[in-house]
Amino acid sequence: MNLKKFRITISTAVFILFVLAFQGDEKISTALSDTLLYFQFTPSLLQFINSPGHLLGFGFLLLIPASFIFGRFYCSFLCPLGILQDIFIRISGGFRKRHTFQRSYRLVTYCLLVLTVVTAILGSFTLINLLDPYSLFGRIAAHPFKSLVLWSNNMIVGVFEQFDIYALMVKKQHHIPFSILTVSIGSFGIVLAFSIISGRAYCNTICPVGALLGIASRFALFRFVIDKKKCRSCRSCENVCKAGCIDIEKLKIDPSRCVACFNCIDACQKTAVTYKAQFAIPSSGQWVHSKRSFLVSTAAVSGTFLSALFPIRLSSLEAVQRRQMPIMPPGSKSIAHFMQHCTACHLCVSVCTTNVMQPAYLEYGVCGIMQPKLNYLQGHCDFDCNACGQVCPTGAIAPLLLQEKKLTQIGTVSLNKAKCIVYVKKKHCGACGEACPTHAIFPVKKGLVLFPEIDSDYCIGCGACELACPTKPKAITVTSKIVHSKAQKYVPSVSTVQPAGNHNTGFPF
Repeated sequence: MNLKKFRITISTAVFILFVLAFQGDEKISTALSDTLLYFQFTPSLLQFINSPGHLLGFGFLLLIPASFIFGRFYCSFLCPLGILQDIFIRISGGFRKRHTFQRSYRLVTYCLLVLTVVTAILGSFTLINLLDPYSLFGRIAAHPFKSLVLWSNNMIVGVFEQFDIYALMVKKQHHIPFSILTVSIGSFGIVLAFSIISGRAYCNTICPVGALLGIASRFALFRFVIDKKKCRSCRSCENVCKAGCIDIEKLKIDPSRCVACFNCIDACQKTAVTYKAQFAIPSSGQWVHSKRSFLVSTAAVSGTFLSALFPIRLSSLEAVQRRQMPIMPPGSKSIAHFMQHCTACHLCVSVCTTNVMQPAYLEYGVCGIMQPKLNYLQGHCDFDCNACGQVCPTGAIAPLLLQEKKLTQIGTVSLNKAKCIVYVKKKHCGACGEACPTHAIFPVKKGLVLFPEIDSDYCIGCGACELACPTKPKAITVTSKIVHSKAQKYVPSVSTVQPAGNHNTGFPF
């Protein structure tokens, strides 16, 4: 069996399914999320910590021992960001110089790994949000890629309509803050540059998952080895090694950086490169001599970073509580739970049917960079939708049943009577009341005018009223709740006041 073709087949299928998960509709994304995310390292690990009995958490438990057996197969077979880099490497192969053996930057790699783990334990997901390969791919797929897909679709619709062809329909673009789009495009540019210039250098230098799996791969049972008797030093294997881990001068392959792409085996005409069981633990070589400096450097960098992190963490949380906190999606439970479980992959943003879910920038503070929020100026949380919780891979947004979600209070509504049309101009409006799905806003007749009143016990903070309110700035607004609670279920009574006969049922617009 040609192992390279087998790897390409599997990775191509995985990549296509991931693209569909981020580009498809709610049903497609929900159907694919459980299967695909089962073998994503960071989401599975967080789900295991959050809910040890959850099926998704067992993927993490399988990846670690599998890496001790087969090496870093995850990076080439299952990681969407790794597969994306392989695509870039393949496309750029015609105008890029051949691969050569690359120097190892273990000090940088393991310092970043230690910092990522320690800061996550302390409650800051800043480095995970920025560096985790699945989350990084998610933001690239959810923003630059999806924007391009929607723009292309709408352009094609416009052309088809000129010929009276209506097979496609215009799709609404997600509102993406310029800051988030800049970060996503910048991340895409960095990954692209790494891929074109030095192959899988991002995976072997920056990626914390790659660093962790690299440690396991140093002791993997199956490894790539070079038969010194058969090798003619033709460099065919070195030229196709995108990880830059083949040292043809010493006839050695660094297992900690090898991503198991099988390119070297396919390229070797003398069958000098093989993938087989090796029971002897490889010599650590230069790593032994640099171990002390690595530990000292890591401790120094960690101490410096953590000393700076504590005031940043405290000030960011204090700032979040001091200002109006972003509204979190139903199922987030609390600000502490959400910020310490969300990796900002933006799959929930991509699947949101009303476009109300949008990535924040620093609204949660430095420690919650790019985690999603609800923006009621752009949409509202659909009363009959719970898609975000169904696709969330880390448990940051719990998969609430629809009936449970309909009673989850994510915010509280307030009415500024000084801005409300009814109170200011003494004439009918009713937009907020008609939009409210829980009957938390109801009309009270005073003279000939129906005035809106609020019963906060029924309000879930979905934002439908704020979106429908015609005044600028909004007369009715929703503020977030730090800890979500449960609303009372509305039971209609016979004496419910009905709108006036001439009330326009077309509101809200």
